[in-house]
Amino acid sequence: MKDSGKKDSILTVAGLLLLVGVFIFVFYLPGKKVGAQIQNEMTAAERDIQSVPTRVAELEMLHKKINDQQKYLERTEPAFPEQVDLHAVVERVSNMAKNNQLKISRMEPLPAEQFESYQVIPFHTSFSGSFQGVMGFLKGLETQKRLFSVQKLTISGGNESPAKEVTADLYYSVYVRNVVRTNSAENNSSSN
Repeated sequence: MKDSGKKDSILTVAGLLLLVGVFIFVFYLPGKKVGAQIQNEMTAAERDIQSVPTRVAELEMLHKKINDQQKYLERTEPAFPEQVDLHAVVERVSNMAKNNQLKISRMEPLPAEQFESYQVIPFHTSFSGSFQGVMGFLKGLETQKRLFSVQKLTISGGNESPAKEVTADLYYSVYVRNVVRTNSAENNSSSN
């Protein structure tokens, strides 16, 4: 009986050891591994949640930058129109010369320079009149909505009365935007 009791005790202990081993290898260790993985995911999620205010602030700052740039483009749009319109440029320059009592002897567009987002259209204009008229003409160029860029101005005394009349050679340019619209840009502009 003692042997059968010992045998039963050994079997019970072996069964318990086997049961503990199965529990450890089947439930405890995989569960611990999954628990650690879940803990890592929760830590990462908490970091992501904590970074939300920073990301929101970054997005608000980017949105403000976009709005500022859009406002800048709207303000500068008249300075860089999308169409060349040489006739309007010639008409403005002629009217400014006439308003300042200048006589234009030459006005010619020069070959345009093409860049990726804009093109430069240079002009050469020669005129004569008073020095004050030339200064008024230049002030007129400066106050135009369209951007006029002066590259070279040569003023010399006139042949008839150098004290009163001057001749001037003016090289200046106007600018034109090259508008390249992609499908996404057109979709964004139509949704706003």
